[in-house]
Amino acid sequence: AGAIIYTTFSVSFLEGFSPGIIPALFLIYYFRPGSGGKRGLSTVHSRSLGIINGGLGFAAGFFLLVSSAVIVYFLLWMSFSGVSACFIDGLLPPHAGADSYIRVVRDENIFLFFKNTVIIAGITGLLVPLISFPAALYLAGRGRAFSAGFLTFLQILGITGGMHSLIPLYSAFSRAGLTDSYLPLIIISAYHSLPFALFTISAWLEKMPASFQDIALIEGMKPAAYLLKIIVPLSRPVLVTAVMTAVIGAWNSFMAPLLFLNRESMYTISVKLYSFVGNIAGGSPAWNIFAAAAVINCVIIILIFSRFRKPAGESGIADLRG
Repeated sequence: AGAIIYTTFSVSFLEGFSPGIIPALFLIYYFRPGSGGKRGLSTVHSRSLGIINGGLGFAAGFFLLVSSAVIVYFLLWMSFSGVSACFIDGLLPPHAGADSYIRVVRDENIFLFFKNTVIIAGITGLLVPLISFPAALYLAGRGRAFSAGFLTFLQILGITGGMHSLIPLYSAFSRAGLTDSYLPLIIISAYHSLPFALFTISAWLEKMPASFQDIALIEGMKPAAYLLKIIVPLSRPVLVTAVMTAVIGAWNSFMAPLLFLNRESMYTISVKLYSFVGNIAGGSPAWNIFAAAAVINCVIIILIFSRFRKPAGESGIADLRG
């Protein structure tokens, strides 16, 4: 009878049991109402939660590091492989060598597609702050109620853009004779980046101390000079963040370039990467060539981020407050 009860319990209950429930139940126990009396959590509970938070943070960081390292290893493994294979069957790739990198640079002229991508991403990165910064200044002068309503409307409007809007956009740009050009890609990428830029810049300007403007008025500084000499320099971190977000969004854009660009010489790097493995009917996918181009793409993106990481992390407001 005991064996029957145990079998029934293990099959009916434990079959749907997930070990991930245990940490959740453990946290619920410590956060249960009245667990710490009138003073809230007890000292033992607080220390335990500190240990749990530290352990979870370490585990999340370790998992992120290991998963990223595995992806990079797989990508490098395929790029140095002498055969076109997308599965790992050994610690080192077969017939290892740099032939894939030589072919992708010499035969595929990969830097031409990087140049196309830089043009689109660069123009988009310049347009976004030029549009969003004056708009954020306007919203800052209209009050929080108007700003909140407008930003909410903008967020709802942003939901309407996406995959389902590509066909109407293609029809409109096609009738205007703008297909096979970079203008639709720049407009679409800027449209997708503007809500985030406007949100971040508006939040930054709201934290700008009002005393700055008062001091500028006392010193006899005109509004235009105050804007160019005070507001813009102090807003450099958030402007760089808006630029980098727009650049990365345009750089990684795929569906719009795939739809609007017909000539291979105008492809962006995302479409060119797809061409190595996306056309199954065209023959065997060139996984090693794809991986070599992807590695070069990652290196270029890392170099861009490392160049602008310091300006994006600076806080002029914090320095002046200090």
